[in-house]
Amino acid sequence: MTAFPSRKAGRPVRAGIADSLIVAVTLLTLTLPALAQTPTAKPAATPASPPPPVPSEPGVTTASYGDWMLRCQRLGPPEKPTRLCEVS
Repeated sequence: MTAFPSRKAGRPVRAGIADSLIVAVTLLTLTLPALAQTPTAKPAATPASPPPPVPSEPGVTTASYGDWMLRCQRLGPPEKPTRLCEVS
């Protein structure tokens, strides 16, 4: 049988492990925020489609005539618009 050298009187082995664990947790706590802030590769930006053209004429018009109103709305495609009007 092999004889192990006797331990010196002092702190038990568990206390040394606990100290090592505290140091490791402290180091992780201090380094994790820095690791969380590392930039990641961004995907290539896809070109945005151009916005639809703004018509030169208004889509909705309102006219007041005394105590009644005329409201007209332009509907349909710009090539062949349709007008929808109401009187109130």
